[in-house]
Amino acid sequence: MKILLALFLLIPNLIFADGFRPFVCNYYVSSVIAGNQCDGTESYWKIYFPTPPSTTKESCSLESEQAFNESKLFNDLFPEFHPEYGAWWIIGCDENWN
Repeated sequence: MKILLALFLLIPNLIFADGFRPFVCNYYVSSVIAGNQCDGTESYWKIYFPTPPSTTKESCSLESEQAFNESKLFNDLFPEFHPEYGAWWIIGCDENWN
């Protein structure tokens, strides 16, 4: 089962080599603990979505914001604000996934 999950997550990375991918990043962990303000590659605080990459950052941002804003489950899992820490999960697009 773990092998199938790993293949599911790796195949899009092998097929689609270039472009911008949407991610969510825990801003508090990234900025306070790791000190990188959500720059860098995938980690436990920065999660890329296994979607086909977009050719431009603008198109990636528009598509991902529409999809994320329409999903209550996504907003429940990755809230943008935490009462104690402020900015919590942020979304973005970059090319650091490959």
